[in-house]
Amino acid sequence: MPKAAKKPCAFPGCRVLIEYNERYCAAHKHYESARQAESNREYDSKRPERHHFYHSHEWQKMRRRFLAQHPLCEMCLLDNRISAAVIVDHIVEISDGGSPVDPANLQALCVYHHNQKTAAERKKRCQGMKGR
Repeated sequence: MPKAAKKPCAFPGCRVLIEYNERYCAAHKHYESARQAESNREYDSKRPERHHFYHSHEWQKMRRRFLAQHPLCEMCLLDNRISAAVIVDHIVEISDGGSPVDPANLQALCVYHHNQKTAAERKKRCQGMKGR
């Protein structure tokens, strides 16, 4: 099977050709991680105070332990599929009164199911605001 054509590095002014599935050449690889880290810092600084909990040592430790005990997406298992869980989700959101550290309020989800659940909750919350 033929490979896709090489493309130029995304760093401004760099003309080094790289593989189609890469973004930066070896000389500019560090730029991508630095750019992503800055983007993450900026994003986190704009989030509400309640989200700072997710950076706490307590949550990081609990998250690692929970994913080790529940390595598969619980929603995928219900559909008889196997998919790695990468997100520990609060079943009842903290902002809705759910416990932030109670294991009974946690579930292991893949990105797809977490995004699906979050979108449904956001839609429900917006509809509730329109009814006021």
